[in-house]
Amino acid sequence: MSSFFDRNNIKNILLNFLGIGLKVLRPLYLIVFARVLGIELYGIYVLIYVIFEIFSKLTTLGMGGGLMHLLEDLQVEYQQYKPMLIYFIACFSFCWSVLLCVLVYFCLNQFGDVLGINADLQKYIIYYLPVTPFFSVDILFLNSLRNTMKIKYEVFNSSLVIPGIVFTLGYILSKYFGLIGIIYAHLVSYIVSCLLYMYFIHISYGPLKVQIS
Repeated sequence: MSSFFDRNNIKNILLNFLGIGLKVLRPLYLIVFARVLGIELYGIYVLIYVIFEIFSKLTTLGMGGGLMHLLEDLQVEYQQYKPMLIYFIACFSFCWSVLLCVLVYFCLNQFGDVLGINADLQKYIIYYLPVTPFFSVDILFLNSLRNTMKIKYEVFNSSLVIPGIVFTLGYILSKYFGLIGIIYAHLVSYIVSCLLYMYFIHISYGPLKVQIS
């Protein structure tokens, strides 16, 4: 059993504190967006964010935690196929998310008014739909790396890359496209995060192997 004062444990604790510190800074870009967008559009932005946080529970179906336990319990002879398993489940989650987004799109067009969702909110929800599949895959990739105990990847992506892109790119694009520009920034941030996680998975679990002997 490793000591609490083990070098890796101390490094993980420090990284946790760094991640918490960076997350505390997140409200700063929300304040900036509030000034750029104005009260009405900022209210829609916050509402959309909350809606899709809840919606993501449906798109992931708890597969993030399930994948983490599955990788943990994988037999020794199948350890080399971890990347294949991760990408297979990620592809399923992506396709499932796309299917749900298409369903939401048609439901909004047909029943949005009946459900009391005004035209502006409908429009921005539809613009945010393409973000959801990448957000779902991002959650899966994040959970797949938690078994490695290398939380530096999670801190780097979740606390630095994603909010950093949302803030910088979102601020620039909002000057030209308003709230739609910020939504595009969210899309770019999760695509970049997914690509980085794929690299982290490669260096943590090795190359992708698809042939089972």
